[in-house]
Amino acid sequence: LDFRALDAKSRGNCVTNSALGAGVRLVDAVIRPYTRMYDQTNEYAAVLRVFADEKNYPVYMHCWGGADRTGTVAFILEGLCGVCETDLAIDYELTSFTMFGLRTRMNRGTANFADVVAKIKTYPGAALAEKFAAYARDTLGLTDAEIAAIRRNLCK
Repeated sequence: LDFRALDAKSRGNCVTNSALGAGVRLVDAVIRPYTRMYDQTNEYAAVLRVFADEKNYPVYMHCWGGADRTGTVAFILEGLCGVCETDLAIDYELTSFTMFGLRTRMNRGTANFADVVAKIKTYPGAALAEKFAAYARDTLGLTDAEIAAIRRNLCK
């Protein structure tokens, strides 16, 4: 899964075939990070459906920096799998070890992590994983079977 923007590709900064070999399918999934997961619903649904299909594994996902777009998808997947809020935040903060520098869970501005967490918490459900499932179902249109498949594939 390549989350890089098409403009980067038109500049010749990436390839059109998988660097992992001819037998590996390259999927372009141009997305924007953080709160865009609430309005780029078709794009995020398509990305999550890749994880629902066991035939797609292993899945390698990346963007340009490996923090924002990739991090947003990892956040959703981890949330669906029941990772607690503290660990979700710590995982996000680990992106401080990239070229982007210090990033904290309460950072507002360009990196709207706190806003994304706050909005997920508005979805129905007692547990955080249930709220992520409601997001995937109600906002992205995934079925309960697709959500169960993602969990089964990632939580083996």
